[in-house]
Amino acid sequence: LADCPILVFLYGGGLVTGSKISPLVENELVYANLGHHFAETHGFIVVVADYRLVPQARFPSGGEDLALAIEWVRSNVKELGGSEEPRDLFLMGNSAGGVHVSTYLFSRVFAESRKHILKQEVESVLRLRGAILLSVPCHFRASEGSRADVLKTYYGDRTFEDSPLGLLESLQERISISESLPGVSFLILTTTLDPEDEIVLPNRHFLTAWEADNSSAESSLQKGVVFRFPTFVTL
Repeated sequence: LADCPILVFLYGGGLVTGSKISPLVENELVYANLGHHFAETHGFIVVVADYRLVPQARFPSGGEDLALAIEWVRSNVKELGGSEEPRDLFLMGNSAGGVHVSTYLFSRVFAESRKHILKQEVESVLRLRGAILLSVPCHFRASEGSRADVLKTYYGDRTFEDSPLGLLESLQERISISESLPGVSFLILTTTLDPEDEIVLPNRHFLTAWEADNSSAESSLQKGVVFRFPTFVTL
């Protein structure tokens, strides 16, 4: 286990539902099936973390709960196999889970927490290598009607400013992406079943903003074909 990379996964649920063990599927299959897949097929240690939901949750609680999960991994890395070198860490979020991953990675609130898992931290036991954002609503301009109450509860009056796109743009005003998240690669995916207005178009807007960040020669953007609109970003 000492050389196994670690994946922390956050499920989706529209900010109001979801659990690491779905009561809708027998034998605790979901999300044990995801953990089994990455462990058996790719050699990962997988942590599926719960997080607070609306109406109890308020921004940035999703990022806070992910930070706590990462801190748990840091504190228990010896029990997860230990290593002489920092362990490779990957973060993955689906839908609302990806919103929370974005919050953790782009919000200045978590800058201190991120320092402990970035490559310039000499004594880190974890090294953040990549983030996977799957079917993430990068902003909510097309969702504010149907999800107005939930968004208002979670974001207050900052629905765009604290969305993944809003946080990315705010980050870019202060520092380049590659300076903020050195050595971190991003895999950004939508699928053929994702709604165009709530997922696909906001992802395109997100990627347009990302590509506009030309302040670092280390930042590059690679595109492939997986489902409908995949993009692999390497910093």
